[in-house]
Amino acid sequence: MTAVRLPPAVLNIGLAGFILWSVWGPVMAPPGRFKVVASGAFSSFLTMFFGATGPFVAATIKTMKFGRLEHVATHAACMVAQHGIKVFAFGLLGFNYAPYAALIVAMIVSGFLGTLLGRHVLVRMKEETFQRVIAVVLSVLALRLLYEGIVLLGIV
Repeated sequence: MTAVRLPPAVLNIGLAGFILWSVWGPVMAPPGRFKVVASGAFSSFLTMFFGATGPFVAATIKTMKFGRLEHVATHAACMVAQHGIKVFAFGLLGFNYAPYAALIVAMIVSGFLGTLLGRHVLVRMKEETFQRVIAVVLSVLALRLLYEGIVLLGIV
């Protein structure tokens, strides 16, 4: 078995750069199937180092130029698939989910309620507003990763 340990600072800064480039870089043609599959594989690889790869996936999906409903639905489907695979893998490795059953149920219920509320807001939101909001949210998350990477390097 081979283990690779990449410095968290490098991962944070690299991921932040990718997200900022995806949001503010030149407008490119939507990625083809190969790039989508490659992004999915890379995102799955990143989950070994990051607890949350949602911003990376959201930035990748943003390049596909979907409307707000398609963007959110695609992101949700990707996250369900990615987390479902992790739950299955950890189960195969022997993780005992039973002590966390109440928390898991509460998370599922709150996720469902959040989905209902989010859809209510999303269908009323203008497309331009959604695109601005997603750009700002992704930028803030990327700047946080960048800051954490710089702190880990000991620069700040």
